[in-house]
Amino acid sequence: MLRNVLFLFFSFRGRINRRQWWLGQVVTLVLMALVAAPLAYLVIPRIENAEIVVFLYLSAIFLGTWTNFAINIKRLHDRNRTGWWQLLYFICISVLFYSCSSRDRVVETQEDPGVPFLFFVAFIYPAVQIVFLSGDKKKNRYGPPPQSLKEWWDG
Repeated sequence: MLRNVLFLFFSFRGRINRRQWWLGQVVTLVLMALVAAPLAYLVIPRIENAEIVVFLYLSAIFLGTWTNFAINIKRLHDRNRTGWWQLLYFICISVLFYSCSSRDRVVETQEDPGVPFLFFVAFIYPAVQIVFLSGDKKKNRYGPPPQSLKEWWDG
């Protein structure tokens, strides 16, 4: 089981199905909420010499980002897509947040909504690929079909 958990969160190879993807996303989100959020909002502002806490916070963010990339790439592999699609997904999310993060940019985007709309559409395609569509039933270039969640968990 430990080998399967390490594979899920840290490996960029192989394939996982939608249930394994949801499991990985929920676990990552819960761990980030339990570790990074309290550090950022409760601890860091109250400590004078917060270097160690900031290091822990940045380490948690890095680890959460790594696991998210690993989980999404394996899910794309299940769809017989290259993991580079994850980069498109990441860029689109970044541009959406950037374009909506400032009141000035929000006013500009209301006058010309084309750019955020295009990035929104480009964000939807990878999200649909990862979240909603089932994987290949047979072996593809990334390996054999993933095991069911029960078989995977029993390892």
